[in-house]
Amino acid sequence: MKNIFLAFTPYHIFLLYSIASTHHRTEDNILFIISDFAESTKLAKAIEDSRNSSFKQVYVLAGTYAKKWKILKWIITRNNIIKLKHFIKNSRIKNVYSCQDKKAEGQAMFYFTKEKNKTTQCFYVEDGSGVYSEIVSKKKNFFKFILAKLFYGTWWRDKKVVGSSQWTDKLMVIFPQFVRGELKNKDIIPIKKDEVLRLKKEEFFSNCIKLFDVNLHGLEQIDVLLLINHSYYARLYPKYKEVIEKFLKITETQGLKTAVKYHPREPLEDFLSVNNREKIIILPRAIPVEILYIIGPASLKIVVGNISTSLLTAKWLMNHCRVVSLVPMFNYYDYGLLKIFKEINIQLINNEEGLKKIIKQT
Repeated sequence: MKNIFLAFTPYHIFLLYSIASTHHRTEDNILFIISDFAESTKLAKAIEDSRNSSFKQVYVLAGTYAKKWKILKWIITRNNIIKLKHFIKNSRIKNVYSCQDKKAEGQAMFYFTKEKNKTTQCFYVEDGSGVYSEIVSKKKNFFKFILAKLFYGTWWRDKKVVGSSQWTDKLMVIFPQFVRGELKNKDIIPIKKDEVLRLKKEEFFSNCIKLFDVNLHGLEQIDVLLLINHSYYARLYPKYKEVIEKFLKITETQGLKTAVKYHPREPLEDFLSVNNREKIIILPRAIPVEILYIIGPASLKIVVGNISTSLLTAKWLMNHCRVVSLVPMFNYYDYGLLKIFKEINIQLINNEEGLKKIIKQT
């Protein structure tokens, strides 16, 4: 019998690989990757080229990111569903792991495996902050709702909260104590940090270092890691560029070497114009930030970002450095998530004086 896994981001792949390695090492594990991010084929190759890989087969399916036409996105998703349905129909499935049960492919995997065998266990593996945040997705209008049903199937549901699918048996998350109220009725399994950090010893991880051309020596010189929002979201906050500029000037004054990591889906080249500045380097966008966290450079003293999942994973995986959020300076509040930030000691900065203080302490 097979265990099948579905990933949409690099973060998903690292989580799913650790789950397969820890819980199903000697079993027939199959990974499907929806190519919604840059260099998805590199991660697939890193797995395929590994001896004793935790996945016996890896399939890369088309993604919809950056596709402009809505009808094209629906067609791509529908084709993915047909492929997944065909695979499930011709396989005996024991467990299904998906990092999405809102997107149609994730729902399809759960639905078709349950339709074939009700004893199949369906695990939702966290997609990130969605399982902790108070944010609820907007309901689709009636026209889009009907079209989705026609394109994908009558089984499709318009889910407003990740992890809430009726076909989901269990949740796997990194902070089980903070799971949002709508999901507390599910069986919740913690993902252990050590299981992910053990990836450092896997050939898969060594292959990632080579394929992404990660400069290990350069990483060991970094004092500060600055995570930048996608330019689309950065434009929603009028103060964003101003705050980032102030932060970088402070780090330069303190003589700290800062690595800037743009969002992997960022279409604009250095939209904050930080290249060629003293003490600042730009990390390749395609490198999954989780690689940096698993390496855990000893020199790294502080990780700075906004409200992203990357801050949660930084705090989870790296004990030796501080994690800081600048989100209060942008007048954005997700009170549920900010409460969690405080409880796990992600520091919240409210003003420029707070910026200077946190950097001087580094």
